[in-house]
Amino acid sequence: MLNHLKNRPLVLAFLAVTALILFLKLRDIPLWDAPRFSESVDTALHRQGLSFTVQGRLSRKIRGQDSTSFLLEGCRLSGTSDVRVSGRILVYCPEDYFSLKIGTEIVCTGKTFYFLPEVNPGTFDAEAYYRSFGCYLYMNADRIRVLSPPKNLLADTLYELKQRIKGVYAAGTDSKSAGVFSRMVLGEKTAAEEEVRENFSVLSLNHMLTGYGFHIPLLGNLLYRGLLRLRMKKGLCLGVTLGLVWSYALFLGDSPAIIRSCLMYTCLLIAKTAVRISYDPASALSLAGLLILLKTPHCLFYQGFQYTFCAACGVLFFYPLFRKKVQERKSRRKRNRFAEDLRFRLVSRSLLWLSVNLAILPLSLYYHFTFSLFGFAASLLFMSLAGPVFLLGLFGGLSGLYSLPLAARALFLPSLVIRLEDLSGAAAGKISWAVLILGRPSAGAIAFYAAGMVLFLLLYAKAKGKKAKRLRLLPILCVLVLVLRPPAGFSLTMLDVGQGACTVIRVPEEGVYIFDAGSSSVPEVGEKRVLPYLKSQGIRCIEAILVSHADIDHVNAVADILESGIPVNTLFLPAAGSENGQLRYLASLAERNGTAVIHTARGDRIAGREFELKVLNPPKKGNGRTDNENSLVLGLTYRTFTALLTADMEKSAEEAVTAMNRRSFFLAVPHHGSKNSSSEAFLASVQARLAFISCGRNNVYGHPHRETLERLENAGAYVYCTCYNGMLQLRLYADGRVGVITAIS
Repeated sequence: MLNHLKNRPLVLAFLAVTALILFLKLRDIPLWDAPRFSESVDTALHRQGLSFTVQGRLSRKIRGQDSTSFLLEGCRLSGTSDVRVSGRILVYCPEDYFSLKIGTEIVCTGKTFYFLPEVNPGTFDAEAYYRSFGCYLYMNADRIRVLSPPKNLLADTLYELKQRIKGVYAAGTDSKSAGVFSRMVLGEKTAAEEEVRENFSVLSLNHMLTGYGFHIPLLGNLLYRGLLRLRMKKGLCLGVTLGLVWSYALFLGDSPAIIRSCLMYTCLLIAKTAVRISYDPASALSLAGLLILLKTPHCLFYQGFQYTFCAACGVLFFYPLFRKKVQERKSRRKRNRFAEDLRFRLVSRSLLWLSVNLAILPLSLYYHFTFSLFGFAASLLFMSLAGPVFLLGLFGGLSGLYSLPLAARALFLPSLVIRLEDLSGAAAGKISWAVLILGRPSAGAIAFYAAGMVLFLLLYAKAKGKKAKRLRLLPILCVLVLVLRPPAGFSLTMLDVGQGACTVIRVPEEGVYIFDAGSSSVPEVGEKRVLPYLKSQGIRCIEAILVSHADIDHVNAVADILESGIPVNTLFLPAAGSENGQLRYLASLAERNGTAVIHTARGDRIAGREFELKVLNPPKKGNGRTDNENSLVLGLTYRTFTALLTADMEKSAEEAVTAMNRRSFFLAVPHHGSKNSSSEAFLASVQARLAFISCGRNNVYGHPHRETLERLENAGAYVYCTCYNGMLQLRLYADGRVGVITAIS
């Protein structure tokens, strides 16, 4: 292996740069493309934001479902200090400014923030995504002023061309197919509908949408061979093909998959054309990785970069090895050549699926937590159609600029394939066992898997006979280490759901309990934050969901959980609010999904061998005039550990709980840290040592209030808040120690 590396300096350089980036990240040292701020400014940008004025050149326009934004390049920030930002800044702007041309020099003023990292395990990591193309900051613009028009209209012309082709897809086919074509051919990541992405994911057909950049060599080879048939000189064919391929890459955007694919294809084509140059896939892949990481080192932590490089490794290293072994066996069989050739083709296609999936399996589990049992069959059926669908989609989009009827004919067959894939995924998704929830593997399991697979590649290439058969057990062992999870200990997790509440309690041998699930500030909080967390933890069944009261910021994700396909055994609702319309809807929804519904009140309890959840408030008829005063309050006991879960309880409920004189080590602070709760008498009665607060960043209520924080500090409680720390998780260890894990340090 060392001899192989000595002959590949680019591989060594790529590994060295990767190791350097990991070292800097682990030591919390800023990478070379990061903006430099003072510690106070840095803290403010992470928390409440700072007002800045930014001057830069508009390089991209992004239209989302709820917002419009610009990407600015060559930025200069002015405010507390003038800073030249080498990368980009995302500016959220009013719709009125979306007509500005790309390349326009503008000045924007507004509050500026760092992007948030993964606030709960499994949620979208905005920090990693935007930093992967050199964007560290975003601004909510209050004012925008144009300084000068664009000096070069090429970028804006390409943008307008992309919009016209999107219009062709919208007019020439159905909306679902149009979204898939826009994503596949134009690189529009948000174009495909959420439902379509989910259905494709059920069949493990994500490569049809993302491509991992594999459509670049497909297009390039088609162009190169076509030019050769026209009897053009090889050098001219090389120049024209690479010019068109890189133009298409510029048209798509600078995603890591596109850049990686273009660089590797360039190396391949030069090696084909030149006489004395040979193509080495490992060196070409390393060169692509090296150039990308030197420009934007944070790409290393972005899943798009990781997927495209791992998938390329599967195709370049696993697949040739497996195919060679099959060919050796085929050469020993001499009868029924037609049947043997057909079998070889099917086996080769299966091996390609296996090669790519072995390479990306750790990433699939780390980012998506599931494995599709239909993936293999779907890939065999649809994999060979990906190329024709892309080429016909590209032809249809371009031809539609001149003739919509011609575009509709060109798009008809690929649209049928897309609809068939979508319908197949929707049907498979209704089968409860179609997708296995395996959870996110640990870093140690991923490291073991990677080391094991590299060892397998090195040894299996030369192994024969019984040794080769024994070595085939190594990948199976690696997969088992990756997917099997050790038994989970006790944990109490307060999720970051913005301005809302969701607490997940995991009890060994007793199951998972969820207390509230909702938010008033995060759209689709169930789909975006709660369910991804549950799947990331490998949670396949929920023992009970307990709803404190009917406020939207405590219940609007409960319906998503009930309809997610994860079985819920029991739904507990407060008896004091049973006539509420929202709670009645949840009760009927639960019954339709096979979940038992129980209305609970003070004195009721859920008891296990070493675990108890006791309802402390309200009584059956309630003890106040508001929903907050009638909030469900729970006392939790596990072995010697005690906790108090308080929802939005206010004065009358606090007085009732205070009278019980119930001490608790842990307190979920009432009403998001409002000053109207957590009275001195209540805190003195509870004597909590640890307190968690759930509230949104920069929320309109000002939670947590300063008065509440002061009372908690005076009471001797150590306080964490989701608005600063993201997800908060309390863990009990076997030796009795209590640990706190936060998503954001």
